[in-house]
Amino acid sequence: MDVSQHPELAGKVQRFITKTLPVSGRKVAILGMTPPDIKVSSSPGPLVTISSVQDALPSCIAGAKAAGADMIVLLSHVSIGC
Repeated sequence: MDVSQHPELAGKVQRFITKTLPVSGRKVAILGMTPPDIKVSSSPGPLVTISSVQDALPSCIAGAKAAGADMIVLLSHVSIGC
């Protein structure tokens, strides 16, 4: 989801976050994916661009790895058939 053109949301939505686990010191990236039908079900408006999971996920994973993530957790509302 790209909200960079939306004046109230620009800079507030991240592709992922990273957290360091306190005991192991391992860095975990947490990604979130929304269902592709969100364009219809939530009416985000013309200033929000929704990418397909197939287009968005690889770049999010690459970004998380580049940020030093040892593990990646995907939180998703997307069914397997999407």
